[in-house]
Amino acid sequence: MNTQQTNTYQSTVEVVQLPEKLVMANSDEAHKRLQFLIAEGKNRLVIDLSSMQFMDSSGLAVLVGAWKTVRNDGGKVHLVSPSPSIRALLELTRLHEIFEIFEDLDAARADAIA
Repeated sequence: MNTQQTNTYQSTVEVVQLPEKLVMANSDEAHKRLQFLIAEGKNRLVIDLSSMQFMDSSGLAVLVGAWKTVRNDGGKVHLVSPSPSIRALLELTRLHEIFEIFEDLDAARADAIA
């Protein structure tokens, strides 16, 4: 099952669309895909959450793992368009303090390039 789509923006920013649900059943696939992109030198990730409706602790671990790896490489991870329930989860876990969160994909891409 394909859990996400990726698009390169101006050769330096990778936009990743995560699935509607990021849970234990598909989190390993998402983790491997993000780590593969990072290993290829993509250290500016824009993760589009616009279609995501549910995420469990495994999904949170995927995001945190990508953030840690990218941060150690001098890069950035931006989250885009979280639904109200996903935003509440990020706030409850205080992850909104480590991730830059944008409502607009263009703004996130522009900031990732800077």
